[in-house]
Amino acid sequence: MRSLYRLIVFGIAVISGQLLAQSNEVRISGTRVIAAGETFSVSAGTTIVLESGASLLVDGSIKLNGSSDKRIKVISADSKNPGLGISIEGVNESGKIEIENVDFIGLVQPLRFDPFWYRKSVEISNSNFSDVSFGEPIIYVSAPLLDLREGKIIDFKLKNSKFFNNTDNIILEKVGSAGIRYELDAITLNDNSLHGEDGSMGMLHLDMSKDANQANISLGNFVIVNNTSGVAPIGISVSGGSGDKLNVPMGTVYSNLAAATILYDSRRDKRLPSLGLENTSALNTMKNPQDFVLGASHTFGRMALAVSGNPTIVKLIDTFDRPVFIKQDRVGDSLIVTYLEGNPSVGTLQNGVKFKVPALTAKQLPPPLYRKVDTTLISPKWPDTLNAKDVTFKIKIPTFGKKTPITVLKNWELGFWGGGGVYGGGDIKHKFAPLMSTMEISAGAYGQYNINSRFSLKASFYHTSISMHNLYATGLFTGGLSPIAINMNYENFTPFGNAWSVMFVTPMNIVEGEMIWHLKDYAFKAGKKSRFVPSIGLSFGLLNYTPYRYAYKSQRNNETYAQYKDRMNEQYKFDLRKLGSEGQNFLPGKDQYGKVAANVGATFMLSYIRKKWSFKGEIKSVYTTTDYLDDFGPGLWYGGNYQLMRDNQQAVDPNSPEYLANLNKISAYSPDINPATYRSTNGLNDWYFQMHMGLSYNLEPKKKKKEIQPLSNEATSQAIKAK
Repeated sequence: MRSLYRLIVFGIAVISGQLLAQSNEVRISGTRVIAAGETFSVSAGTTIVLESGASLLVDGSIKLNGSSDKRIKVISADSKNPGLGISIEGVNESGKIEIENVDFIGLVQPLRFDPFWYRKSVEISNSNFSDVSFGEPIIYVSAPLLDLREGKIIDFKLKNSKFFNNTDNIILEKVGSAGIRYELDAITLNDNSLHGEDGSMGMLHLDMSKDANQANISLGNFVIVNNTSGVAPIGISVSGGSGDKLNVPMGTVYSNLAAATILYDSRRDKRLPSLGLENTSALNTMKNPQDFVLGASHTFGRMALAVSGNPTIVKLIDTFDRPVFIKQDRVGDSLIVTYLEGNPSVGTLQNGVKFKVPALTAKQLPPPLYRKVDTTLISPKWPDTLNAKDVTFKIKIPTFGKKTPITVLKNWELGFWGGGGVYGGGDIKHKFAPLMSTMEISAGAYGQYNINSRFSLKASFYHTSISMHNLYATGLFTGGLSPIAINMNYENFTPFGNAWSVMFVTPMNIVEGEMIWHLKDYAFKAGKKSRFVPSIGLSFGLLNYTPYRYAYKSQRNNETYAQYKDRMNEQYKFDLRKLGSEGQNFLPGKDQYGKVAANVGATFMLSYIRKKWSFKGEIKSVYTTTDYLDDFGPGLWYGGNYQLMRDNQQAVDPNSPEYLANLNKISAYSPDINPATYRSTNGLNDWYFQMHMGLSYNLEPKKKKKEIQPLSNEATSQAIKAK
């Protein structure tokens, strides 16, 4: 009866215990179960369509054998409401999983192996997995039921398969354990983008068992191109293990990035197992090169794509999903694409791989073309020409402190600041914190609009500098501490005696808008001529910055200190952005960090207000969106290669007679630093403090003079009679 029930529900023929679909399209809705002892199979060229939320639960075996010219496809009926996928469950000693020449497209989770599963063999080969972006792993292999009897080990093979255009990854558990042997080879991971910024989770993640034995792990060749987590490049990652040194041999990895960038193993965290790969091989050394777009530059009407292999664009769409018509020509290692109109955003290659086109800004686009339309029915006012005068907006401003009647002010005051700027001590610490290492000059001007006695708005401009261990600072109090780095044994150490090797001075031009809440009335009491008013503020702004480092030279006997400082600033002060201390000048896809960042600040202010003048002091704490105020970001030391950093630096003129001396002084080099480790490890952006004293002039609103109307003749006559 059970077999008959399955025959009726699924519409397939039961032949010798094998479920064989008879159509070129098989549609699955709900949950279809393949019982133990049964095998689900379709003929080559079949498309398996999963309705929304549908899944195939396999307690038995599955045999999907397509061919090179008749591939099997497993897709969702609705890409916005996808099917779940195939789930392998239960223990079946005679069961097998065979998947060959199959394309999995747009499913929630194409393949899942539930906890405590068991099959004698699993073989996935010549298959493609794409457009998986629903928060579940593409392939998830959980811990199986381990049968340690002789001949019972699970043989799990994943070969000659490609994973592209996904936002989820592959997770394998219990890797290296005694009951399962993983063999991974000829796998391509390209153009995938995981959510978040965590580089510790790669596109292929191997969770090692505590008793991992490298004999149960076979890692062959891989191709890893254009995979990111946020903006961080990723590839293969590992976790787990027993804590003992485990080195897993690998074949060849073809990539456009260094091994230290795309592998997350003991070279990133010494507690992890090691993947036995010294470095990657260039893509053009592959026996059969694959087609990739490695990078792109874009101006309106023309794109220059750096490519590998021989890719051809078969589809290009704009930001509105409309087709963009193009002409493409191969020039050396570039594909030159030209077009007449549109704003291209996503391209598709002949192999189905999608790539993003660098977006154009509004300034880079040509002016829009307007077409003549009938505007007679369009009202010039919103929302209604009859009731426009009735449309009003009200903003309620919160206040703090004692609830007293609020006085409307609506007056301006203009002022200036003078004081100091101090680095927050993020990646490089002050030696005797909270005592600052140095204080640089900070000055600015502002305009403050006092809306009422409890709330004001302020617009400010500052020129503020911050520094660490700057011998030429306006206020030099003490030195700084050497940053913590990791040596070749993956142990923490301090590579420098102090912070002098990584000293910096960063001038900033800052514009801010600030909301100010007065904790007391910003107005005099009756009969008083002055008052102290404490206030708090919340600011938002933009800053333009450039960090510099001095190549130290001694003061000459015949020059004054002022002349000495001028000489240092003119000849021995170097732009660290151009140095490229994290490989920005040579790593593919990397650029020198930006010159502009946003900030948010908190302020405490004390004002002594009088009728015409106000005297003020403020202390500001400002957090920014950049980690490079100190030239210390989350990249690798020297970009992973000190010599390449030196060869590609743009800070020191190579024709200078003091070229080598100056470059050595500003490079912060230590041979003991492991170049495959990160520089900044605190996970925070940079911040700074400002302390100012200021003076402002209060602009009283002009009072309107009352106009005297002349008396009429009648009124004049009445006045005379009355007199």
